[in-house]
Amino acid sequence: MARELEQYDEQETLTDHIFANYFSLLSDDEKLAWKSAMTEVKAERAGGSSAAMIRRRWVSEDLSVQALLQDGLDAFRKRAASRVLMEHQNHIDLNRCPTCDRIVRTMTAKQCLWCGHDWH
Repeated sequence: MARELEQYDEQETLTDHIFANYFSLLSDDEKLAWKSAMTEVKAERAGGSSAAMIRRRWVSEDLSVQALLQDGLDAFRKRAASRVLMEHQNHIDLNRCPTCDRIVRTMTAKQCLWCGHDWH
Protein backbone atom coordinates (compact mmCIF):
# COMPACT_ATOMS: atom_id res chain seq x y z
CA MET A 1 0.00 0.00 0.00
CA ALA A 2 1.49 3.32 -1.07
CA ARG A 3 1.93 6.20 1.38
CA GLU A 4 0.22 8.73 -0.89
CA LEU A 5 -1.45 10.64 1.94
CA GLU A 6 1.78 11.06 3.91
CA GLN A 7 3.92 14.05 2.95
CA TYR A 8 7.35 13.18 1.51
CA ASP A 9 10.13 15.36 2.90
CA GLU A 10 13.39 14.76 1.01
CA GLN A 11 15.63 16.32 3.68
CA GLU A 12 13.99 14.42 6.54
CA THR A 13 14.12 11.14 4.61
CA LEU A 14 17.76 11.77 3.67
CA THR A 15 18.63 12.58 7.30
CA ASP A 16 16.94 9.37 8.47
CA HIS A 17 18.83 7.45 5.78
CA ILE A 18 22.22 8.86 6.85
CA PHE A 19 21.59 8.10 10.53
CA ALA A 20 20.32 4.59 9.77
CA ASN A 21 22.97 3.56 7.25
CA TYR A 22 26.02 5.80 7.71
CA PHE A 23 26.14 6.44 11.46
CA SER A 24 29.80 5.40 11.46
CA LEU A 25 30.62 8.51 9.40
CA LEU A 26 29.49 10.84 12.19
CA SER A 27 32.26 12.50 14.19
CA ASP A 28 32.94 11.26 17.71
CA ASP A 29 31.30 14.40 19.15
CA GLU A 30 28.24 13.90 16.91
CA LYS A 31 27.92 10.29 18.05
CA LEU A 32 28.18 11.37 21.67
CA ALA A 33 25.62 14.14 21.10
CA TRP A 34 23.21 11.63 19.54
CA LYS A 35 23.68 9.23 22.47
CA SER A 36 23.14 12.05 24.96
CA ALA A 37 20.01 13.26 23.18
CA MET A 38 18.51 9.76 23.04
CA THR A 39 19.38 9.23 26.69
CA GLU A 40 17.64 12.48 27.57
CA VAL A 41 14.50 11.28 25.75
CA LYS A 42 14.59 8.02 27.71
CA ALA A 43 15.16 9.87 30.99
CA GLU A 44 12.15 12.10 30.35
CA ARG A 45 10.01 9.03 29.75
CA ALA A 46 11.32 7.33 32.91
CA GLY A 47 10.70 10.31 35.19
CA GLY A 48 11.47 10.59 38.90
CA SER A 49 14.66 9.24 40.44
CA SER A 50 15.23 6.93 37.48
CA ALA A 51 15.53 9.95 35.21
CA ALA A 52 18.17 11.56 37.42
CA MET A 53 20.18 8.35 37.53
CA ILE A 54 19.98 7.89 33.74
CA ARG A 55 21.05 11.49 33.10
CA ARG A 56 23.92 11.36 35.58
CA ARG A 57 25.30 8.22 34.00
CA TRP A 58 24.80 8.75 30.27
CA VAL A 59 24.14 12.40 29.34
CA SER A 60 27.34 14.15 28.32
CA GLU A 61 28.19 17.45 29.98
CA ASP A 62 30.96 18.12 27.46
CA LEU A 63 30.49 21.69 26.20
CA SER A 64 31.25 20.81 22.57
CA VAL A 65 28.60 18.09 22.68
CA GLN A 66 26.08 20.41 24.31
CA ALA A 67 26.84 23.05 21.66
CA LEU A 68 25.89 20.58 18.93
CA LEU A 69 22.48 20.15 20.55
CA GLN A 70 21.80 23.78 21.48
CA ASP A 71 19.39 24.33 18.55
CA GLY A 72 17.49 21.12 19.24
CA LEU A 73 17.65 17.53 18.09
CA ASP A 74 16.14 18.07 14.62
CA ALA A 75 18.57 20.86 13.77
CA PHE A 76 21.49 18.77 15.03
CA ARG A 77 20.44 15.76 12.92
CA LYS A 78 20.06 17.86 9.77
CA ARG A 79 23.46 19.55 10.26
CA ALA A 80 25.21 16.25 10.95
CA ALA A 81 23.59 14.53 7.96
CA SER A 82 24.45 17.48 5.69
CA ARG A 83 28.07 17.38 6.83
CA VAL A 84 28.31 13.61 6.27
CA LEU A 85 26.72 13.92 2.83
CA MET A 86 29.04 16.77 1.83
CA GLU A 87 32.25 15.16 3.13
CA HIS A 88 31.47 11.59 2.04
CA GLN A 89 29.30 12.05 -1.04
CA ASN A 90 31.30 9.46 -3.00
CA HIS A 91 30.58 6.84 -0.32
CA ILE A 92 26.86 7.49 0.16
CA ASP A 93 24.47 5.30 -1.82
CA LEU A 94 20.86 6.32 -2.05
CA ASN A 95 18.37 3.65 -3.07
CA ARG A 96 15.76 5.58 -5.03
CA CYS A 97 12.57 4.40 -6.65
CA PRO A 98 13.01 4.23 -10.44
CA THR A 99 9.48 5.58 -10.90
CA CYS A 100 9.08 8.48 -8.44
CA ASP A 101 12.80 9.03 -7.55
CA ARG A 102 12.07 9.10 -3.82
CA ILE A 103 14.44 7.50 -1.31
CA VAL A 104 13.08 4.10 -0.36
CA ARG A 105 13.06 2.57 3.11
CA THR A 106 16.22 0.44 3.05
CA MET A 107 19.37 0.00 0.99
CA THR A 108 18.06 -3.27 -0.47
CA ALA A 109 14.38 -2.37 -0.91
CA LYS A 110 12.83 -3.30 -4.24
CA GLN A 111 9.44 -1.75 -3.61
CA CYS A 112 8.56 1.89 -3.06
CA LEU A 113 6.28 2.57 -0.12
CA TRP A 114 5.52 6.02 -1.57
CA CYS A 115 4.20 5.19 -5.04
CA GLY A 116 3.87 1.42 -4.74
CA HIS A 117 6.23 0.60 -7.64
CA ASP A 118 7.80 -2.88 -7.38
CA TRP A 119 11.05 -3.66 -9.21
CA HIS A 120 11.79 -7.18 -7.92
